Amino acid sequence: MNIVIARYNENIEWTKQFPNVIIYNKGEKIPDDYYNQKFLDNVGREGHSYYKYIYDNYYNLEDYTIFLQGNPFDHSPNLLEKIHRYLYNINSLLKPKVDTETEVETEVETEVAREVAREVAREVETEVETEVETEVETEVAREVAREVAREVETELETELETELETEVETEVETELETEVETEVETEVAREVETEVAREVETEVAREVETELETELETELETEVEVLVNEEFVSYLNFDFEFLSEWIINCNLNGCPFHPNLPLIDVYEKLFNERIENMEFTFGAGAQFIVSKKLILKRPREFYLKIIQILEKDINPIEGFVIERFHNLIFN
Repeated sequence: MNIVIARYNENIEWTKQFPNVIIYNKGEKIPDDYYNQKFLDNVGREGHSYYKYIYDNYYNLEDYTIFLQGNPFDHSPNLLEKIHRYLYNINSLLKPKVDTETEVETEVETEVAREVAREVAREVETEVETEVETEVETEVAREVAREVAREVETELETELETELETEVETEVETELETEVETEVETEVAREVETEVAREVETEVAREVETELETELETELETEVEVLVNEEFVSYLNFDFEFLSEWIINCNLNGCPFHPNLPLIDVYEKLFNERIENMEFTFGAGAQFIVSKKLILKRPREFYLKIIQILEKDINPIEGFVIERFHNLIFN
């Protein structure tokens, strides 16, 4: 949040209690390097300073900007308290952000990610089993089966030589070899499949868990950041607010306390339509806070038009009109 001060020769020592203060100075230079001073010709009243700031910083605005006169207290005796409240609300909201993100990361690591990883691992298990069966049958199982078959063959040969004749022995040996190879291959395949499946499942679960933890942490960090930003805007609960404690009801056909202002003509110049009867409100003293969102609703050239209307004289009559139009300009 920035605070823009439209100064002539007022004492602005009171601004030192706030950060991000910019002085648009139309009077003598303040002999103090502490102040961030921007020097302008003394034209157009405070409205010229306000809209010159907006035009110059249109693409680099803070979320909120406060516009004040050099001596703001005549119409806003409680102004300092209001500004401190704005700053407190902003700081108290943004401060817990890091802690919130840390808590979310911890919860993801200890609860969400692991549970999701287990669930995904169960789903992956079925696919892994199918792949393992194919790999076992084509590589592991056949090789192991042949080795076992050779050992069994040797034992069977010894037994069959005693019990069977040479011709029967040859036929039975062939059949037994085939049968044993099939049985052993099937049994070994099952055991290897189970073991490999466990190892693959464990490894896949670890990899999936790590990937999911990283993805979930990133997603949740993004969501937290978005929620914090959205909460910040809604926490202040406004886009425009007068800082004056004296709000006056006006109409384009005439305002109290300053008759004969060219309200209708200036309105037509600004908004390109002529309206002769429309009510609006005006904060005495022309001091307010406005959001970047509202400022950017109008193009940059719109604010240049206001500057050009006001820069023709030190104290133009249009300056008193613009002073009453701030709410219309931003809404």
